[in-house]
Amino acid sequence: MPSPARKATINPVQIAFAFCLSALCIWLILAEMLVPSLLSDAYQGSGLQPLNRFFASRAVKKPLEYYLKLWSDFEFAIIISGLAYIIFIRCIQKSRLTISIQIATLFTGALFLLLTVLFGPRQDYVAHIQIWKEVISGNNPWWIQPESGIILNAYGPLFNLFAIPAAINPMAPKIIFAFIYLLFCIKTLELYQEHYQWQGRPVWLLFAWLFNPAIWLEIVFYGHFDVLMAILILTSVHLCVKKNDYKSGICIGAGFLLKFLPVVILPFFVITGFDPLKWRWRTLVSALSVMISGMLTSWLIWGSSTFRPLFFASERGSSLISIWRYLRGIHSPWTLMTGYPINLDRWAMPVMMGMLLWVFVIALKRQSEISHSTFLVLLTVLIFYKVGFLQYQMVLFLILPYWFARNIDQIQSNRPIQMATIAYFIWIVSFDLFDNAVGGIIGQGRPYGWLEEWAGLPTFLVGMALWSVLMLMHTNQSFSENTDGKSP
Repeated sequence: MPSPARKATINPVQIAFAFCLSALCIWLILAEMLVPSLLSDAYQGSGLQPLNRFFASRAVKKPLEYYLKLWSDFEFAIIISGLAYIIFIRCIQKSRLTISIQIATLFTGALFLLLTVLFGPRQDYVAHIQIWKEVISGNNPWWIQPESGIILNAYGPLFNLFAIPAAINPMAPKIIFAFIYLLFCIKTLELYQEHYQWQGRPVWLLFAWLFNPAIWLEIVFYGHFDVLMAILILTSVHLCVKKNDYKSGICIGAGFLLKFLPVVILPFFVITGFDPLKWRWRTLVSALSVMISGMLTSWLIWGSSTFRPLFFASERGSSLISIWRYLRGIHSPWTLMTGYPINLDRWAMPVMMGMLLWVFVIALKRQSEISHSTFLVLLTVLIFYKVGFLQYQMVLFLILPYWFARNIDQIQSNRPIQMATIAYFIWIVSFDLFDNAVGGIIGQGRPYGWLEEWAGLPTFLVGMALWSVLMLMHTNQSFSENTDGKSP
């Protein structure tokens, strides 16, 4: 008796791979054989009408080679994103994600990488390209702009390494940022799927959170690289939980060389108790070794300008959703009392340091769980730092799921924590989308520029509400050590 025929199973990974390979081949044929001639004809006024109108509308018509170069860069960027997607497919194939999560991740990842290229360079990324050009040219990446008197590059020396892929293609670093985030999503979903194997809903909630609108806006649209620093911080937390102190310190050091912020979490990783005093010497040594060696190498290459971003971070003025921007504005209580604005920016750093010290003492006294301490200290910095740019919030977006998993019992039984967390992130996402929709509110003459006078106040109020309940929340390091096998 013949055995029954086995049903063919649909493999989403194979379908995605075949589709991507076919799309890349078609793209190469069209991009190389068809488009250059269309551009050349339209440049002469004898091509397709939409292209003819495009060239005719140029106020300053540049040489044809300029437009062909732009097309060549775009063509190659699509190819780079396609190759990144193929690697992404391979990573999904090796993962332990369920079929439904694989399909959702494959589709979302394809759109994520494609739109990263299609949106092109915007806002800060345009400045990034200029910085990387200076690096490739052998110039000082922290030069002082004559027109503004400030530096354009406010980042660490590790940021300058992205000049290498930028020399290959201007969009390559932006694609790398998006690609690394997608790999992070695979690993995070995999860990949470194993943790919540008895219940599917939390994994889908996590998927929705990992691809919430603010993530698309900050990475795909703007190309902000804060997500890389956030991943390094989260990795350092996870390695600390796993008692891998050396690698945890290395991640903190690498994050510092990228964007300085991770230095504020180092004391929480190194000193773990008052009575008796407990130290993680390996974390301290590895972190400082990476920081010092990185800064020293940069100093040997570019000189003392390496340290300009550190001074710039403390000297720049308050902006956007910072409470200090509100306090120096026309609606500030000080302005209403005195009749004229008072700039309190000089108090921002001392107040922030004082609040961090308070958090540090409370965390040590309670021996707080490390992800909770990290989440709290980063929130403290974002509330009291003078510069309230929305991309800085990405570090909280990424650490939130990990903090939730590590402290799930306390959070589920604490309604104020739940409400404060939801309120804070709804406000940040909503304001980020609004700021983008109206073309930004910073700058003279913008229709919604008046909102910058107010934005810092609600941000401060919802931020302090979350900060307060986090300070009251008791998490214990010994508890986390007993749940290492249960939480990601």
